[in-house]
Formats: sequence, structure tokens, C-alpha cells
Amino acid sequence: YIPIIKNVGFGKACNIASKVSRAESIIFLNPDVNFNISNVENLKSMLNTLNQKDVGIIGPSCFDKNHQAVKSYFRFNRSSILTKPLQTLKKIGGISKYLAQIKFLKRQMQNLYYKDNELKDINYVDWLQGCFLVISRTFFQELGGFDERYFLYFEDTDLCRKTKKLKKKVILYNKFKIIHYGNFESKKSKGLINSLLSNKASRYHLISWIKYCIKWRNDLFLGINNNL
Repeated sequence: YIPIIKNVGFGKACNIASKVSRAESIIFLNPDVNFNISNVENLKSMLNTLNQKDVGIIGPSCFDKNHQAVKSYFRFNRSSILTKPLQTLKKIGGISKYLAQIKFLKRQMQNLYYKDNELKDINYVDWLQGCFLVISRTFFQELGGFDERYFLYFEDTDLCRKTKKLKKKVILYNKFKIIHYGNFESKKSKGLINSLLSNKASRYHLISWIKYCIKWRNDLFLGINNNL
């Protein structure tokens, strides 16, 4: 346990902890994750896959508290990244939820996901949700760690994009399974205005999305190196 006087944000806190620890492999693990539903052999197998020279980041298959599979792996689809805030807006309700029902926008949002029938034991994906990520220490240092400009949200997306830029693979390891009891704080308040005014997590989500779009604007708006 490494005490920090104030809340410095997810990415920066992980960077601080990584510099104190000494293990060859690092697991970034949310406190609301349970992985007792998998066995130790599958964890060992996943860690062995990390030793392959072309592998950058690995994550497990993710389930909710009802043991239903949830999406934790996504595409770097330009239009779906640009419309990603709508994923949150449709949950917080109010007038904003109707935007997510517009057929064109709904189609763009769906491009964020892979089809379930594409999944195998080992899957090469674009980016993984950050509730459980495995990465080697040397490669994490090569990436410069998490970008500390993101206080919360999109630091996992950014880390995976940097990984792909360096021609390393991001893997969903389907044989290792976790339960993520996600609180989804940014979606708890109802109504767009109310959510932005009263819900700090909603503001962080929007601010991080804006920062991400600015940082990767060449890929998103100009199409430069978009096909990673």
C-alpha cells in the first residue's frame, strides 16, 4: 500500500505505484474486480502469453455481477470514438437519450464493438477496458506509463493506442475471466445538464474525451495512421 496525500487521478497514481514496485509484470486491477471464477492455470497461461515479443497488453474476459458477459474490448473506429459520449448520454436519460436512438448515430456507436462470434481464446483487439490490464514493466516504461493529463477515463484507451503505435498487440485473453462490479459513476445522475453540474465523474468523462480527441486529432480527423 502506497499512501498519497491527495487524489492525483487514476493514471498518475498507477504510475507512482509502478515506480515503487519491482515485478517484471504489472497488473492494473480495479478494487471492484473478482477473479475467483477463473483458475490459477489460466492466469499463468495469460502471463506466459505476455512473454511473446510482439505482445504489449493483455486483458481478461469480463462479466458483470450477474455473471453476464459485458463488452470490455473495443475498436479504434474513428466515428465510434467521436460519438462515444453518446454511450453515456443514453444511460443518463432526459432529452439526450434520444440522440443515441438516431439511426445514423446508433450505427456509428455500434462500430465500437466486435461481434461476439469473432471471439476465440486469444483475440487481437484495438483497446481494452482498464479494470484489469497486464503489461510488462519494461514495455510500460517504454510507453512512458499512463498519460497523466487524463485524471479519470480514457487513460486505458490512450495506453492501448500508444501500444498499437509501437506495433505491439493488445490481446483479449478469453480463457481468463473476471467479474467487474462496476459502479459506472459517470452514468448515475439523470439528465445531461444535471449530470454535468452535479456529477464530477460525468465531467471527468467528457473532459478526458475532449483531451483524447485533441491528442489523437491527426488519426481521428485527418485519417493519418488511423488503421493501426
